[in-house]
Parts: sequence; structure tokens; C-alpha cells
Amino acid sequence: MFRCVCAAVLSAVISVVPASAATKVKSASAARIAGTEAFQVVTGIPSALTRDGRTSVGDGVLAANTIYAFAEKQGFTLKAPLDTGSAVIPAGAKVDSWYVCIDTSRRAADPGPRGGTDYSARLTFDNNALLATVLRPAQLKATARALGLPGVTYVHSRFVGVDPFWMGQDGQWFDGQNFLMRGNANGIDCMRLVFRAK
Repeated sequence: MFRCVCAAVLSAVISVVPASAATKVKSASAARIAGTEAFQVVTGIPSALTRDGRTSVGDGVLAANTIYAFAEKQGFTLKAPLDTGSAVIPAGAKVDSWYVCIDTSRRAADPGPRGGTDYSARLTFDNNALLATVLRPAQLKATARALGLPGVTYVHSRFVGVDPFWMGQDGQWFDGQNFLMRGNANGIDCMRLVFRAK
């Protein structure tokens, strides 16, 4: 069963979606997996990630089973080809980028190959032109230089990436409207979704 995020949770989120954001999240929800802890899903950067006037994402400090998604550069024209690890987007392409993090109550040091927390969530976008999903730490770091939100520090540890479906732990699917993700996050997992600009 999917559940919506209540208004009280959303009030604790920094609004970082540019006023002219072309690609928007229409709805977001998480399903509770039997025997696991529940997740909340929010759009925007949780206010707890801004400390001493600086905003940092991907460092796992929430430790609160929260999936957060926020708009990065929107309507951005790539100055050079962008290697996402799953596709190379050519220079001159105009893109909208979103960053998604799964921040769990379990830390990366917890034992076992599946010592993390199972999650299942859906983000419904108003754009059906997903060009690439950036999953691995090296590509997340490289694409942040072009698509990252100014003023936000992106932490890129070896734990921050998401395992591709073929590695057998995490899965991501896009049906032209819904981005579905299911997996096991151990501390923090993040990914970048790159759409063709509307």
C-alpha cells in the first residue's frame, strides 16, 4: 500500500525547485515492505540537511528512512557530452535534472550484504522523456559538475550510489510517467534522473 506524505512533513522541506522548473513531480509515495520500517517521501531538500548555512546532500545525516527528491538544473543546455554510465547524452542537448536520495536509519557500517533497509517508492513525473538514470558514485560525481544545484554540496562516498538492477540488489523502472524504485539502502543511496527538457 502506498501512502502520501502529510503536510507537516512537507513543511520541514526547503523549497529548491526553480520557479521555472520544466519537469515536476506530480506525486510521490512509498510502500511499506512487510517486516521493514516505513519510509516517508518528500520533494525538496529536508531542512535538516542545511547546517550552519550550508546545504549538503548524500551524507546520510537524516538517518530517518526518508526518500527525498529535488530539482537540479532545469532547461540546461549541455556544453559537452555527458557520460551518465547508462548513456552518453550529446553536447547541445537541453535537459532537466532531478536528484533522489534514500536516507535510512541504518548506517553504512551495519553488517551483512543486506544489512540495510528495504524500500519501495514511486515518483510520478510530468515528463515522459527520461534520458538516463545515473546510479554509480563515479558518474554521480562527474554529472554533478554539470547538473548539480548551485549552493548545494554533494557528498560522494562509495556508499552513495545505487546498485543497478543487473547487480541483483536494487531495481529502477520508468513506465513513461512513474519512476519506480525498490531495493536495500545501507545508510544512503542516491541517483540522478536526467530528462529531456520539456
